[in-house]
Amino acid sequence: AGFLGSPLAYPGFAIINMLVGFVLYIYVVIPISYWSNFYDAKKFPLISSHTFDSTGAIYNVSRILNDATFNIDMDAYNNYSKLYLSITFAIDYGLCFATLTATISHVFLFHGKTINQMWRKTTAALKEQAGDVHTRIMKRNYEQVPEWWSISILFLMTIMALICCEGFDKQLQLPWWGVLLSLTTNQQAGLNVITELIIGYLYPGKPLANVAFKTYGYISM
Repeated sequence: AGFLGSPLAYPGFAIINMLVGFVLYIYVVIPISYWSNFYDAKKFPLISSHTFDSTGAIYNVSRILNDATFNIDMDAYNNYSKLYLSITFAIDYGLCFATLTATISHVFLFHGKTINQMWRKTTAALKEQAGDVHTRIMKRNYEQVPEWWSISILFLMTIMALICCEGFDKQLQLPWWGVLLSLTTNQQAGLNVITELIIGYLYPGKPLANVAFKTYGYISM
């Protein structure tokens, strides 16, 4: 309930579905992965959000960062250790990516027909421009908020974000195009792994830029 909200707000089948998934994950997948020493899982704690080196110690990030630019020094990284996660945290990250494709597949297979019907009804209603009774009452009694208000706020916030990232180039590492890209990926389709993956491929070796991109692309939601 701490992460999913009140159980009273969801139908019974949804709660059972989440419970079954939780039991399979915690009591089946995790124990099997840990006791089979999957990816040296026994070197690290069973459940932890920390990062570790090959010896099982907490990963010393300062050993792989360039002191002047804060970029990742790949030579230092290769001489030190690969980065490891606890088995629970590693599988959790993998499931986050699996959730994205599963969500798209589920919606397409089970709700594709309904979405198509709703789309046709919406486009037909827009052509008529009549609106339902509530829309007509609102139009008669209230003035519409000028569109330039929203555009002005969007423009101002975008400029402030660009100035912030360009002005603190060394501290944030995120270039101007990263800010604009994060605006287009600010969709609540999943967790922070979406933004981490995008900027990780487009701007590798920049850990601070990754965090800044995630801030504008995900945390701002």
